Amino acid sequence: MTPSKAKEESRLIIDTVIVWRCLWFFIIILLSILMLVIFYFDDVKRVVTFVYIVMDTSIHLYKALENQARESN
Repeated sequence: MTPSKAKEESRLIIDTVIVWRCLWFFIIILLSILMLVIFYFDDVKRVVTFVYIVMDTSIHLYKALENQARESN
């Protein structure tokens, strides 16, 4: 086996290992989120509601400030 061929093969093995590690990490993250939603549904619902309220309020405040700036000009 030539050195360039060996380098290419080792690079392929390393790339494959990285891909599998990323896939396992992604699967573990998904399972963790699923467990969080199943066992702590009420808490997750509260957090999502809080984030929605904060975003909605921010949008309304931004629009109000934008309208106020238009009226002053």
